Amino acid sequence: MSGWKVTLLGKFTVECNNTSLAGLEARQVQELFSYLLLFRYRPQPRETLYETLWGHHSAGKARKKLRQTLWRLQSTLANQTTAAGPVLQIDNEWIEILVPKDLWLDTEECEKIYRSVNGKRISELSLSDLQKMQYAETLYKGDLLEGWYADWCIFERERFHNMHLLLLDKLVQCCDLHQKYDLGLSYAMEILRHDQAYEREHYHLMR
Repeated sequence: MSGWKVTLLGKFTVECNNTSLAGLEARQVQELFSYLLLFRYRPQPRETLYETLWGHHSAGKARKKLRQTLWRLQSTLANQTTAAGPVLQIDNEWIEILVPKDLWLDTEECEKIYRSVNGKRISELSLSDLQKMQYAETLYKGDLLEGWYADWCIFERERFHNMHLLLLDKLVQCCDLHQKYDLGLSYAMEILRHDQAYEREHYHLMR
C-alpha cells in the first residue's frame, strides 16, 4: 500500500510508501501524534493537550513539554516529501491535525465497519457484511497502543476492546445466519479468549 499507513492497534507503527517513518521514535511524539489522530475531527485546546498528556508535571513544565513535542512532530511531518501526509495547524490556543483522504488508519477502518453494521438486525446482515467484519477482525492485531498506560489511552483502549467484542459477537451470529458454523465457532472461541464470562458465546458454542 502506497501513501501513509498508521497502525494503532497493537504496536504503534507509521509507514510512508511502505517504509517506516523516521523521527517518531520518541514515546512523547508518538503519544501526541496518536492522540491527535484519534481525536482528529475537532481542534484540540492546548490546555487540554498538556493536561491530558503531561498532567503529572507542573503547568509550566507541561506547557514546555507540549511546545517541544509539537516542534518535533511538526518537523518530522514537514520533512516527508514522498507522499502528502498529515499537517498540523497550530495557533496560540488550538492545535488541529489535517489528515489526507488517502491516509490509512486501522482504528478508522474498524470504526467505519462497526458503524455500518451496529444498527442492523442479525437477519439483515449480508455476506458482504460478513466479509467486512472479517476484515475488521484481521485489523485487530492487539489492544490499542499496547504497553501504554496513560489514563486517556486506557479509556480509548477499553472502547476499542468493547467494539471488537461486539463485532465478534455479530460475526458469530452472522455466521450462524449464513450456516458457516465452523467459522462461527472460531469467532466464538476468540470472544471467550478475551472474556470467559461472555454468556451468549457459551450458548452459541453449546448450540
